[in-house]
Amino acid sequence: MAKFYIRNAANDGWIEVSATGATGPQGPQGETGDTGPQGPQGETGATGAAGEVQSQDDTSTDNAIARFHGTDGHAIQNSQPTIDDTGNLTLQEDDKLYLRNANSCAWSYQDGRCGFDATTLVGIWIGGTLKWYANANEFRPSGTTKTLDIGTSDAAVDDVYADDFQNVADVPWLDDKDDLATIATIRRSEAISERTGLPLIDDATLPAWLLSRDKADGTTILRDDKGSPWVSTNNWVGLLLGAVRELTRRADAQQAEINKLKAAVKALQAGS
Repeated sequence: MAKFYIRNAANDGWIEVSATGATGPQGPQGETGDTGPQGPQGETGATGAAGEVQSQDDTSTDNAIARFHGTDGHAIQNSQPTIDDTGNLTLQEDDKLYLRNANSCAWSYQDGRCGFDATTLVGIWIGGTLKWYANANEFRPSGTTKTLDIGTSDAAVDDVYADDFQNVADVPWLDDKDDLATIATIRRSEAISERTGLPLIDDATLPAWLLSRDKADGTTILRDDKGSPWVSTNNWVGLLLGAVRELTRRADAQQAEINKLKAAVKALQAGS
């Protein structure tokens, strides 16, 4: 800034006068300085209002599984299956449940969806091994025959209803036993069946050889959770067949004696 001095008429001092020149051009911008320290965090804002679910249905079923409607991820739709508050999944009438491996289709359904095919509709896997399966015509074990049981001696199923039961003809031959005497020693107990109202036999009067044994050791007598012994149907059949044969032998012997007596009578009549 330029300066010059003027002396006044009284000659009592000098007056400093400054003249401001025109503003020069703006200089180049300086370098950006270092970033300053971060300021304190602001206060938490107020909670926003709850949003609403957009559904293509006018109503929904309580506990129903919500499914996305479309591919934009904004709308959902109702379902028939429900999950209650304890985690139980319930399927409605005519619902179908398809199971598949997350990475690939283990089975192919008739219409191309992942599920169970006509050969294996339902399978029960234990320890990674298929144990049971059902197809359109049968429910059966998988693998080697006669290796799986239904129920156990102390945890049996209740009633079994069927049109027919097929047993392998491994019926014991009991002619070395006195079948009729064995049957005669089986006595009535004081117990009454709650289902039929009929008296029951006394288990204690059953011979040990008639009772079912543990197939693992062949000696342990199988009993239910109340201690009553099990008896194989094959053993009963063998006992009854033996009793019929014994009765037949006795009847044949008696018939032979009767025939002898008839012949003797005829001979006496002929000689008189």
